[in-house]
Amino acid sequence: MIPLVDPAADHHIHTRYSDGSAGVREVIESALRKGFRRIAITDHMPLPFKTRYAVSMEAIDAYREEIRRVREDYAHAIEVWMGLEMEFLPGFEPWTEKIAAVGWEHAIGSVHNIFVNGQIGMVNGTRAEFGRLLKGAFDGDIRALCTNYYRHIGRIAASGMFGIVGHLDVLKKHNRDGAYFDETASWYHALVMEALDAVAAASMEVEINLSGYDHPAAAPYPSPWIIAECRRRGIPILLSSDAHRPENIGRNFERMGEILNEISRPEPRRIHASGIR
Repeated sequence: MIPLVDPAADHHIHTRYSDGSAGVREVIESALRKGFRRIAITDHMPLPFKTRYAVSMEAIDAYREEIRRVREDYAHAIEVWMGLEMEFLPGFEPWTEKIAAVGWEHAIGSVHNIFVNGQIGMVNGTRAEFGRLLKGAFDGDIRALCTNYYRHIGRIAASGMFGIVGHLDVLKKHNRDGAYFDETASWYHALVMEALDAVAAASMEVEINLSGYDHPAAAPYPSPWIIAECRRRGIPILLSSDAHRPENIGRNFERMGEILNEISRPEPRRIHASGIR
C-alpha cells in the first residue's frame, strides 16, 4: 500500500502568468502563512490557438526566471517547484514536445480540450461549452465522448513526457447526480481502468485535485473509487488545490478524511447491460 498523501504540500497552483490572480511572490507568501512546506507552481502551458487561460509563448521564459529568482528568497522556509500544466493535443504533439523538452520539476498532463473532426471543445469549461462539445462533436453520444477522453489520458501516459495526471476525471464537472452518465456503469468503469493501467505502466502519479468540491460536481477529481483503484495499483497520489487565487491554496485539504473513509467502503456494484452485478 502506498503512503498517505502529504497535507503540507500543494502540487497544483496558478499565477497571473496564466489564469491566476496573483504573482509568484504572493503565492509563495500565502503558502507560507498557511504552513505549507512544499508547493508546485503550475501555470497552463502556451497553446497553439487563442485561449482565455494559458501562458503566452512570449512570457514562458519570464515565468521560469521569476520562479527561480523569487523562490531563492524563501528557500530556507519552503520548497517551490517550477512546474507546468500541459496538454498533449492531437495534431499538435510537436508543440507540446518542444515545451516539455525545456525541462520542468513538476510536469502535469491534463485534458482540457478535445479535438474531433476539426472541432475543438472544452471538457472542463462551462456547462454550455460541455453541451456544445457533446452535441457538436459527438452527436450527443456521451459514451463516445468519455471514450475519447480516457483514451486521451492513455496517450498522455504513453508519451512519457509527464509525471502527473491532472484532475483525472474532470469531465464529470457537470455530471452531478448523473446528469450525463452513470459512474457505476460497467462501460465507464472499463474506460477508467484502461486509463489507470496506462498510468501505472508509465510510472506516473495521480493528483487528488480538491478544487472539484467547489465546482458543480461537488466532488474531488478523481472520485474516491478511482483513488482506491490507484492505491490498489500502487500508483502514487498527491494533493492539489488547483488554486487560482492565493487564498485557495490548500483548499479542501481537510476533506481528505472523508475521502479516505469513502475509499474504505465496499466498492459500488457496476451496472451492466444485463442488470446490476
